[in-house]
Amino acid sequence: MIQPTFMKGRLALFITLVAALSLSACCPLLVTTTELSTDEALAAEQSDAEPRSLRPNIRHEVLDNGLEVYLLEDHAAPLVSYQVWFKVGSRNEREARDGEDHGITGLSHFFEHMMFRGTDKHPKFFDEIYAMGGKLNAFTWLDETVYWENMPSQHLERVIAMEADRLEHMAIDFLNLEPEREVVKSERLMRTENRPEGLAWERLQARAFESHPYHWQTIGWMHDLNAITVKEANDYHQVFYAPNNATIIVCGDHDSEQTLAWIKASYGHLKPRDLPSDTFEPEPRQEATRRDRVFKASDPQVVMWGYRAPAPSDPDFAVLEVLDRILTDGKSSRLQQSLVFADEPRLSRLYAYLMPIRDPYLYVWGATLQPDMSVRELEQAVDAEVQAILAEGVSDAELKRAVAKLRSDVVRENLSNQKKGEFIGFSLRATDSPYTFFDRLETYGRITVADVQRVAKEVMRATNRTVVPVVAPARYNALTSAFVEAAGPGLPTQAAGALTQAVDITLTRQELDAKADALAVEALAIKRLSERAEEAKKGADADTLKAIETYLNENEKGVAKRQSLLATSEAELKTARAALNKATKALKKSAKTLRRMRWNPSQAPAAIALNLIEALVDGGVRAPKSLDTSAMLDNALPLVVAYEALFAWALEDGQQRASAAVRRASAIALAEPKMDHPWSDEERKVMHLALALAWDTQVSGVAQKDQAPTRTPRRSQRRR
Repeated sequence: MIQPTFMKGRLALFITLVAALSLSACCPLLVTTTELSTDEALAAEQSDAEPRSLRPNIRHEVLDNGLEVYLLEDHAAPLVSYQVWFKVGSRNEREARDGEDHGITGLSHFFEHMMFRGTDKHPKFFDEIYAMGGKLNAFTWLDETVYWENMPSQHLERVIAMEADRLEHMAIDFLNLEPEREVVKSERLMRTENRPEGLAWERLQARAFESHPYHWQTIGWMHDLNAITVKEANDYHQVFYAPNNATIIVCGDHDSEQTLAWIKASYGHLKPRDLPSDTFEPEPRQEATRRDRVFKASDPQVVMWGYRAPAPSDPDFAVLEVLDRILTDGKSSRLQQSLVFADEPRLSRLYAYLMPIRDPYLYVWGATLQPDMSVRELEQAVDAEVQAILAEGVSDAELKRAVAKLRSDVVRENLSNQKKGEFIGFSLRATDSPYTFFDRLETYGRITVADVQRVAKEVMRATNRTVVPVVAPARYNALTSAFVEAAGPGLPTQAAGALTQAVDITLTRQELDAKADALAVEALAIKRLSERAEEAKKGADADTLKAIETYLNENEKGVAKRQSLLATSEAELKTARAALNKATKALKKSAKTLRRMRWNPSQAPAAIALNLIEALVDGGVRAPKSLDTSAMLDNALPLVVAYEALFAWALEDGQQRASAAVRRASAIALAEPKMDHPWSDEERKVMHLALALAWDTQVSGVAQKDQAPTRTPRRSQRRR
């Protein structure tokens, strides 16, 4: 696990989140949440003295081959931090182009792992560093890949030689790449696909960026991780792991002249390479709210959202840091105080991040909701606070407190060699100057209330926001149960039971479809592995051939064992499908029987239930037929709102996405003006659940189309 320590105040919280997300590394953070003590904050507020400059005396040299070196001496302790920054991250990858069946997203992260496999000269890289009393790690992010060692300064010459050796002699072949591929895939499963916040952040980034390579996260897409070839990996390494694409930063107890001589001796013979452009067209200004959702079990509910934000090279970024402190940092901040630490909290957790990204990225937010809070109400609360700032500004005390905290963090972060190195590295990568983040000490003091209002107006407008709630599938069960309770005697017991069963069947079918998709991905991954193995065997010597066969036949991630597991899973899926088909057939029979019963199916509860039963059962095969609810609005509005939310789900299950969007919008339009009506407890519960579900499952900012259902009807269905 990779953990840079840049700006560690808010990083403590950020590490907790990122451990559950898709980033390969705990990414460094520009804004922090470490709070000053009350006395510290008050003292800082009361001091009007200009802060002393933190600009260090950095020596900058460029070798003949283009390798840049930044040297900072600090002899306070016999320790040194050695960092190698490569200007390559997920921004330098690509998705599949026309005529290609895969892209190379996630490839930058592969090398973070590959570089630790050692070389012929240093086969146990980790062990050698630890034996010196040192520490080492690395991280990959959107704009860079960084390798670092912290050690007693007496070992600096040796570490320089070791780093240069693995840059020049790292091996990329089948037997080296395949094990690391599986490690990277496991990281993706653990931090993204199996974590609600990980899925939400990935979807947030993908929706916020449509043309820029920030569209995908550092971990990459799974279909690319399964398909990247050894040749593609070697080609990528040859391009980006070049001396003229690297920056070495050395901070701590060392002699700059001697260190530079060691670096020249180890790196000077490496040849520069032609580099592709690292400039990308910025995303167009966002003019409408974008919404999406991910479906994942999550209790309590979590939601992530983001505002497109300026890059750190833009003066407004520092203003946004101040605004962030005022809104979200610590118990005294506006939104923490009103939503998390109130007498009746509405949120369990609220967090926000600004990060040192080279191109304009996102001001990322997230929250964990209390049971009585909805995403809709949370958005309203945030917007109301922003409007208050636009109308009334912020107080001088708030501004001074925010500036004091930010300045305190800048000073605190400069207490270690590694953090100073990261300040230099991220300043360079984000702004092309090594001093930008050191200079924040003075920059923050020049920010005014008017600056805060101006940036809040531009960045935190609703039309600049992308929202991704996590929707637990069990919420459809909860809404169905509430519908049954609110319907009361108007809904026959048989119909209530059939509706509940229809929802369960739909959820099970969707779960099995997801499993089938995952098995199809695994089947293709095994096929690709076999193809790469055959390619690797060409021209291989006897020992290599034997090693490849051993990997394929005996390794847990080889072909033989994976095929065996796949066959078992496919058989289990087939059994589950058969059971589901049997239950579906029985439910269809029950629905026909209900239609013939001697109770009035024109009553709202019964008519809605019957329509939903048939729509949900057929949703995966054919487009559901809707029910005219116009006559039910006066005396059964909560049930109609629930119907709209559930019928939208059935429509989407039948590939009718545009029609589903219309029904969700209808549910919202019907419910919002009536939320304060004196409903019964049962009716109020239905309204709350249905409105929240319709709101959270919206998709906007991208075209929604109705399509023919993709599933093939079973034989029993075709005979009807």
